[in-house]
Amino acid sequence: MARRLVKRRPTATKPSTASTVKTRKRTVATTGGKRSVSGATARGSEGFERGKQKREAQEAEYEKQKNTPFTFRLQPGEDAEVVILDSEPPFFVSLHKVKNARGRWEDEVCIADSGVTCPLCESEGKAGSYTMVLTVLDRRPYKIKSGPNAGKIIKNSKKLLHVKGRNLPKFERQYKGKANKNFRGVKLACHRDGDKESAMGEDLQFLGRVPEGTLAKFGDNGVPADYETIYAIPDAEELRSKHNVSKGTVAGAEEFEDDDADNLDAVKW
Repeated sequence: MARRLVKRRPTATKPSTASTVKTRKRTVATTGGKRSVSGATARGSEGFERGKQKREAQEAEYEKQKNTPFTFRLQPGEDAEVVILDSEPPFFVSLHKVKNARGRWEDEVCIADSGVTCPLCESEGKAGSYTMVLTVLDRRPYKIKSGPNAGKIIKNSKKLLHVKGRNLPKFERQYKGKANKNFRGVKLACHRDGDKESAMGEDLQFLGRVPEGTLAKFGDNGVPADYETIYAIPDAEELRSKHNVSKGTVAGAEEFEDDDADNLDAVKW
């Protein structure tokens, strides 16, 4: 009687355990017969000192962010009226827009104008945007979402107004037309038609001035921000490390952010 041949399915070949382990194994360096994990940069007293320096830098950055007003932005189709607080000549700086570690967009100073290579220019493939910075009171009311003041309605909030591109000539004409050469108290109505326009909008109307006595009621909140501190020239290596530009991090489009700005009492304009 003939035997019946049964064709067996080929079994799948399992990956070698040794090769799997090898790919997951961290690279180590050997020095003097001892193994050290790659990336260790300090030992002993030097390590403690570097830790202290990093903590101080983090605390300084936290204080800077805490004292920096949010940037004024409009959503497409939105209107707003602001009052400019600057009494000195306008402040100008070149800025990049980059994503921070929390996934939010922030402005970073372009250091190309200081005569050194800017890592963010390399990363983005373009220079920072030349920007005039003003401090304004944003009159749009909003509700605080969290914290001890959750639910409170804020009717005026301090913001940074970034003026660039097609909007700069509009402000230049106003500035040259002012006898005292300042914008303090000037009311400005802004409208943004679409997402292709500037974040502050491009339909702008200058509406006269608010009396100094009214602005004085805001105290410290009625004075311009400290631009020299907010936009201090950063170190090139700090920029590379902060934004991981060696891996090709590239800045992108602007994002409208909700915020809990400084609480300002309502004032009749």
